Order: sequence, then structure tokens, then C-alpha cells
Amino acid sequence: MEIYSTIIYILFMKMESKISFWVKFLISIAITIVLLFLVKVGVDYFTFKYYLVRKEKIELEYMKKITYHNLLKNQVNFYNDVINISDYIKRNDFYHNEINNYELALAIVQESYKKKLDPYLVVAIMDVESDFRADSESIKGAKGLMQIKDDTARYIAVKENIKVSTRRINDLLINVKLGISYYSYLLKKFDGNHKYALIAYNIGVNKVYSLMTLKINLPKSYYNKVKDRYNFITKLYQKVPLNI
Repeated sequence: MEIYSTIIYILFMKMESKISFWVKFLISIAITIVLLFLVKVGVDYFTFKYYLVRKEKIELEYMKKITYHNLLKNQVNFYNDVINISDYIKRNDFYHNEINNYELALAIVQESYKKKLDPYLVVAIMDVESDFRADSESIKGAKGLMQIKDDTARYIAVKENIKVSTRRINDLLINVKLGISYYSYLLKKFDGNHKYALIAYNIGVNKVYSLMTLKINLPKSYYNKVKDRYNFITKLYQKVPLNI
């Protein structure tokens, strides 16, 4: 009996030893798999992170190139506009003892760009308004290249924080600044509608609103003159005109 017990005990111990071996073997395999998985996850994470960093760097470089290209393009456009407008002013026999045509063109383009206006449209307005005669004054008291009245000048000067007295409305650069600021104001007032803004520049905002309220057709003579002049100028310098 004791012999049987001993044999059973020995067999049990051997089986336990084998089971223990296989359990350890399986556990080691499981640990290895987990470690390999963690390594793969880590590699994937850092690979993806590197990809994101690299992608961000490439995009940043691309944006820098685009920004530089646009800046360069804007600078080229700016100086081309100054040269073209200077040439157009010269064609119209503009002369003033305080400022030359290039300086006037520079002021027109600078102020137009600030207000996001087409400088060629500003020149068309100026051409129709005063024929580039700086000393021009209408019977209604509109003065200078952009034909600005004293009350309009005061209103725009306050609104745009332009420090100027009505005695200086005839000063070329101030007159240009006030005129461009006034047209920009009108364009915003009429939600970007150049037709209404141009008519208002000619006959006044209140008059336009009054006619619109009474459902009377707005006068188009001035608008058509400016539009025709604008199309002529843009065609002359091979520029794409706005649809005004």
C-alpha cells in the first residue's frame, strides 16, 4: 500500500512539475507578446509624433513661402500701381508746385490700399470730379482733387480721427486722404454697392435715401461717367476692373 502511495506521489510531483513548466512557458510567452505590443505602440507613437512634427514643419515652411510670395506680389502690385497712376496723372497735365505726379500717385495708392479700395477707381473719381485740378472749387463749395465740402471734411475728419482744419482741405495729400476715407465710408454704408456709393458721393447720402424711399430712379449720369473712366483706365494699364 505504501508502495502505491509512493508511486502516486512521484507521478503527481512529475505532473505538477510539467504543469508548472507549461504555465511558466505560457506566462513568459504572454509577457513577451505584451512587451512586443508595448514596444510596437511606443514605436508607432513616436513615429506618428515625428510625422506630425515633420508635417507641421513642412506646412510652416510652406506658409512662410506663401506669405513671402504674397508679400512680394503685393509689393510688386503696389509699385506697379504707383507707376501706372503716376503715368496717368502725367498724361492729364497735372502740375502743382508743392508735389509731383509720383508723390500724388503714391499717396493715392497708399490710402486706397489702407481702405481696401481699388486705386484706379479712386483715380477715375478724381478725374471726373476735378480733372486733376488741385485748385478746383465748385459753386457748391466742393474743393480740391476729390471735391470735398467743408461739412463733409469735418465729419470724416472726426470719424476717421484725421487731425485737419477746413482751411487745409485744398492741401493735396489731405484732400486725397479725406476723399478716399469718405468714399470708403459710403461704400460701407451701402453694403459694398459701388453704384449707390458713387451716386451718394455726387449728390449726397440723404438725397440717395430720399429718392430710394420715394422709389424714384437714382440719377446715373455721374455713376456712368466714373464707370466709363474707370474701365478706360483699367484697360489702359491691363488691369482687371471690379464689377461696379
